[in-house]
Amino acid sequence: MTHDVFISYSTKNKSVADPLCAALESAAIPCWMAPRDVQPGLPFAGQITRAIHGSKTMVLIFSADSNNSEQVLRELELAADARLPIIQFRIEDLTPNDDLQYYLSTPHWFDATKAPLDQHLGPFAIALKTLFETSAKQMKKSLGKIVNFAKHKLTTSLGGFDSKGDDPVVDRGAAADMYEENVKYAADLDIMPTIEIS
Repeated sequence: MTHDVFISYSTKNKSVADPLCAALESAAIPCWMAPRDVQPGLPFAGQITRAIHGSKTMVLIFSADSNNSEQVLRELELAADARLPIIQFRIEDLTPNDDLQYYLSTPHWFDATKAPLDQHLGPFAIALKTLFETSAKQMKKSLGKIVNFAKHKLTTSLGGFDSKGDDPVVDRGAAADMYEENVKYAADLDIMPTIEIS
């Protein structure tokens, strides 16, 4: 299965993961998530590794449960190895524990803490859809570009961006207002490249 997004979550948050996955796939963003996409008869660990390495980004459903999940931590380690951007879809307002903070050291996230959950799914899907509509080359050049999606902002930190070149974001009128270019991000593996939507 070809996919763009690996959804990392605690199994205790499956009631959030399922509608989030459905919203993204309704926006033509194919996702990989366990246990739905796990093939029976094949080693689980290898499938997780291949799925993460085959993704464009990881979406982490961040909660108290995922904050204490050994499986989520292992998936973040694999994402770090693959140098994937990580988007935190926060359903609870809390600080990552020391282990997760190592990979989530940039305090950026999509705030989905206020109920109902449904109100956040559409804007989140639009933000990701716009990101993936840029070319791979443009994504790598993008730096410190923040896109307004109504009350949501998307920050990409995937390398450098030439401000004299073409705008890498698909024009969506007022929803694609670009600003704030001088943002610094870590370029090494110790601090994960992170996408902010807040």
